[in-house]
Amino acid sequence: MKSKAITYYEVGTARSDRGTGWELVNRERLQADGGGISPVTAWPDGRHVLPHGPWRLPEYLEPPHFVFDRSLARGPRDFDMRDGFFLISSKMKTVLEELAPGDCDFRPCVTKFRNGDEAPELWIGTITKAFPEAVDLEQSNVTVSRFGQYLFPSLQPPKITFKPEIVRQSHVFRLVESWLMIFCDEQFRARCKADDITGISFSKITR
Repeated sequence: MKSKAITYYEVGTARSDRGTGWELVNRERLQADGGGISPVTAWPDGRHVLPHGPWRLPEYLEPPHFVFDRSLARGPRDFDMRDGFFLISSKMKTVLEELAPGDCDFRPCVTKFRNGDEAPELWIGTITKAFPEAVDLEQSNVTVSRFGQYLFPSLQPPKITFKPEIVRQSHVFRLVESWLMIFCDEQFRARCKADDITGISFSKITR
């Protein structure tokens, strides 16, 4: 009996007409070269070589410090993204730890409101699990650039079929050839819905 195909989604942030309402105020002090929250060297072992890659958090010199402006937003959401990394609540962190144990990296942040009041506890995080050559190119509308990057169509919705022998039972993951994008299965999406996770969005990629 043929097993039921798994539905997958691209993970993103829900748009807000009022903006995010948050600012990273110590960007220049996080790394010695002022590189912000992203790794100074995206691929220290060579392009597309695992296990290192641009999705891994650097060793910051101090915790990332975020300031929130209540006039622009209601306050921190459970899930936001910047530069490919998450800014998440403890509730979202619990979801990731339970559904993707060992596949994430988290660091605590300093959070304040613009008036100096304490803001909710937040973490900067990332999905570190990344698969190479995990897309079935014959069953997907994805092409590969001469640099080895996946190229997705701009005038039609993406159709991506993953190779089950590579992705296996992973609930949330990245692709080496498209490192900024994050993908998840229906179980991860359902859990976020059940826990009323705010700020997260899901775009279906399997047809």
